[in-house]
Amino acid sequence: MKMRMPGIDDFPSAPESYVPGDYMMEIKGYEQSTAKDGRTFFKVTTTILEGPTATNKAGETVSFEGRDFTLIVWPPDANDRFPDTSKAKFRAFLEEFGIPWDEEGYDPDDFVGAQAWVTLGPQKNNPEMMEAKRYTRA
Repeated sequence: MKMRMPGIDDFPSAPESYVPGDYMMEIKGYEQSTAKDGRTFFKVTTTILEGPTATNKAGETVSFEGRDFTLIVWPPDANDRFPDTSKAKFRAFLEEFGIPWDEEGYDPDDFVGAQAWVTLGPQKNNPEMMEAKRYTRA
């Protein structure tokens, strides 16, 4: 039996997937979470200000400007199996976004409004999904 779906045509088509490349992003907010293994991480919500375009199935150019992208950022902690790698990646995130920090730490509230270029590339275990590969100061 068919189910009626009023208004289904009012919904936009599914958005195009991000393409690898450099995107200028501005941080809108963050949420601190805990992974299953006990490590702390941040889900950092950004807005894309500039970046590459893609061509959709209809042959139209699609821009990603104004779309949100979530960065997963892992600060080093006591449960970290690779502390040196985590320290380097997190320090790069802080420095390239211009987020102040010192030997006492950092304030996650300083994330909001920070801008940087973020190089996106395919995830190792899921090439259809993009992840941050590098940060570069705006």
